[in-house]
Amino acid sequence: MENDKKESAERLYIRENKKEDEIATILDIHLATIYRWKKEDDWDGKKSIYQLSPYEISKIYLQLVKDFVLEMKKDPKKMLDSKITDAITKHLSNMRKIDPRSQYMGVALDLMKVIIEYLEKNDKKLRDNFIKHYDMIKEEFLKYIENR
Repeated sequence: MENDKKESAERLYIRENKKEDEIATILDIHLATIYRWKKEDDWDGKKSIYQLSPYEISKIYLQLVKDFVLEMKKDPKKMLDSKITDAITKHLSNMRKIDPRSQYMGVALDLMKVIIEYLEKNDKKLRDNFIKHYDMIKEEFLKYIENR
């Protein structure tokens, strides 16, 4: 019985965004018990994960994929293993499904590389100036994509 109330209290807090005193009233449980359960089971941590946006999830997932690719860079022969390349392809596909906006950043970065290559051939001074702003431009792209 207590376990059912504890699960209900956690659900109300995490998924329905109820306050501790509201939960205590709804479930007819002492407020101190709610606070104890909340602390014991890290409801705030669970709530922050539950409230992650698709964009935030894709950023976390992207970092994991990047870390994996960096490991492959240390030993490029691993990329000859079809299981590894299939896994990378599936992860990239999953990222697009989680948040299609993740593709935009790749396109934006590719475009910036093309601009840098063009400027390298045609205007090195402008290229050097552009590179000084590269990280700030990248951040602006991220903000733009995040707010779409």
